[in-house]
Amino acid sequence: MATVYNGEVPTPSLMGFTIPLTAALGGFFGLIAGQSTGLGGLLGIASGAVAGAVIAYVLISFLSYKIGRLATIIVVGLIGVSLGGPLGLVVGLSAGAILGWCAYWLHLGRYRASLPPCHVWPSVVAQHVQVHLWLYLLFPDRADHHDHSAVV
Repeated sequence: MATVYNGEVPTPSLMGFTIPLTAALGGFFGLIAGQSTGLGGLLGIASGAVAGAVIAYVLISFLSYKIGRLATIIVVGLIGVSLGGPLGLVVGLSAGAILGWCAYWLHLGRYRASLPPCHVWPSVVAQHVQVHLWLYLLFPDRADHHDHSAVV
């Protein structure tokens, strides 16, 4: 597995994280595009997810940030104009800008940039889950805010 060096601690490559999430976003955009153009939701989701995965792979493997973002905007805009005319162009340009930004945002780890280091440690996340589970087990009636006295 390739690692990315950030100057302090070697971190694992985020390719396995970036591609599926960008594919899911592409699937969401594909659902909207498929329904609006009459292709159907399932075909839209499938084609959007494949397009999102391919876009993410190409961006993070071969293109620099600025060129990759611009290329994504142009390619998805052309797909949009071919499927939906002038309005498809506007939607395609917007979707391309969001897909390109999302792929780089996830792959470069910028989603973690504003978090303090103590909030991204796996042990801290596990501790939060454990605390919430213990609180639920100790005080189960506090989790149920419904009034069951009116039930007949």
